[in-house]
Amino acid sequence: MPGLGHPDASMNGDPRIAPRRLAIALPALLAGAGLALTLLWPEWRARMALPPGSALDRLGEPAANVLFWAAAAWLTVRLVDGLVFLRLMPARTGQSTPRLLRELMAAGVWAFALSAIVLSLFEGVLTGLLAASSILVAVVGFALRNTLADIFAGLTLSLDRPYRLGDWIELDPNTAGRVVEVTWRTTRLLTIDRIGIVLPNALAASTVLRNYSTPEPYWRDRIDVSLDNGVPPAQAERILLAAAVAVPEVNALPRQPEVRVIDFSPRGIVYQLRFWVPDYESRWRLHDEVRRNILQQLHQAGIAVTGPRLDLFHAPMPARDIDRRRHLDTLIGRVPLFQPLDAAELAALAGTAGVRSFAAGEAVVRQGEPGASLFVVLEGLLHVSEATENGSSRRFGQLRPGEIFGELSLLTGEPRSATVTTSTASELLEITKETFSPILERRQELAQKLGEIVAQRAAQRAAFGVRLPDLPDLTLANQAQVLRRIRLFFGLRQP
Repeated sequence: MPGLGHPDASMNGDPRIAPRRLAIALPALLAGAGLALTLLWPEWRARMALPPGSALDRLGEPAANVLFWAAAAWLTVRLVDGLVFLRLMPARTGQSTPRLLRELMAAGVWAFALSAIVLSLFEGVLTGLLAASSILVAVVGFALRNTLADIFAGLTLSLDRPYRLGDWIELDPNTAGRVVEVTWRTTRLLTIDRIGIVLPNALAASTVLRNYSTPEPYWRDRIDVSLDNGVPPAQAERILLAAAVAVPEVNALPRQPEVRVIDFSPRGIVYQLRFWVPDYESRWRLHDEVRRNILQQLHQAGIAVTGPRLDLFHAPMPARDIDRRRHLDTLIGRVPLFQPLDAAELAALAGTAGVRSFAAGEAVVRQGEPGASLFVVLEGLLHVSEATENGSSRRFGQLRPGEIFGELSLLTGEPRSATVTTSTASELLEITKETFSPILERRQELAQKLGEIVAQRAAQRAAFGVRLPDLPDLTLANQAQVLRRIRLFFGLRQP
């Protein structure tokens, strides 16, 4: 259909094509001929004495109607497009008419002409035709609902005009471009990297857009800079403003840059340099120039941009090994048995005690062996076992860090009452009678505590059926006997 798509029309409605669009002689001539044929056909048919039902008789009047309505539509499109859209509207608004609006006008005119032609050709079957066309329209409308939504959205955009050809718009931080075409269904963008983007009009009409070209072509951009807390704010402002003003395109704009403090972060004070750019297309180039100027200005001032910072203080690493004497007193003090000791006594005990290392599966003490020392478990895990009457071995306990064993041999001099074997590699602290005797002589009340512990552990062994050699009557009810044996072994005076 002539005039519907305007294939020769430019997007901007170039006035130079107006003379060609105003060439209305041919459509006017055809419209006049069609009207004359329509009005004069009955008289001409009578003069020519056409036989009723002949081919010329059946086709003459319909052909005249089709010619008239088609030529009239063509003429109307040319007149409205050339006079209204290409002349009157641009003269009044100062802007070119959107191509979509012109195409919708042409489509409406041609649709009206087509309806008139159908009415003239199918008068007798109009009711059935309307029913069939209604069903067809419903089916086509459902199938093309998205397309129709884009078309109506395009019409809305053409009337509201949130953006124009040549505007830079942003859909999201990753999608921005210059508007190069607006059609019935889509808006086409061209990014700064020369990548084309096709945006459906329905999406454009329902999305929040940023237009960087209106109301003014220039707009404000910003750069965040972190500087050390020791940099005075006045100095930071001078440096950042100088970096922006040093760019001629920024300095030429009517609005001047400014600096604001926006955050206090672990990196330092965060300043925001706000400056104006003439257009979106030059944004990243000006960003680069301003950033380079900032680096140069900071370098001249002896200041560096701060980054993620971690302050490190180098010092000798304190030893963690438990065989160091300065740690043993702390480890010994954690044992409930030795908690009554003061710091000096713990230090003295640590200075004479020895640390022994054992591999996994190694026997520390064996049942029946003589001994006169106590062990404190520092690291690892050990298990306690006893030989039974049938010659087998039976486990009846575990020893964890902080627990002690061998207290019976240390305090009474009796042989080991059980076998203690390491389940894992272990570190043990051994306290002998010679090491512990001076402390016990000064702190005789400690013997009472030791007696209670020995009696409790004896009761636990008895619960498992373990017999303590040489102490058949050692029970919780007989703690006095244990205390006497301790005093006797260490040569303490009896109360």
